[in-house]
Amino acid sequence: ISTPAPITPTITVTACDPVGTAGGGTIAWSGAGNVYYQLTVYPPTGAPIIVYQNVNPSGTYGPLTQVGTWHYKFQADNEMSVSGTFTIAACPG
Repeated sequence: ISTPAPITPTITVTACDPVGTAGGGTIAWSGAGNVYYQLTVYPPTGAPIIVYQNVNPSGTYGPLTQVGTWHYKFQADNEMSVSGTFTIAACPG
């Protein structure tokens, strides 16, 4: 019996954080299919943020107002998950 490989979505940082303003960085994801029910992001400090329940195959989220390395986790109903990191950079100048 073979088990299909999980669908592996990707996260891309689409905007930097204009530090000192009310703005923040933004992420986009794609390739999530209809497999994952929750996307959670974990800031460098502080509490996790549940971005979406019933994750769409693709989407965007922001503002993310902490510069640094964030972690993310896509969670599926069958307890499988995909996780990784992305970095929100400060905008130049």
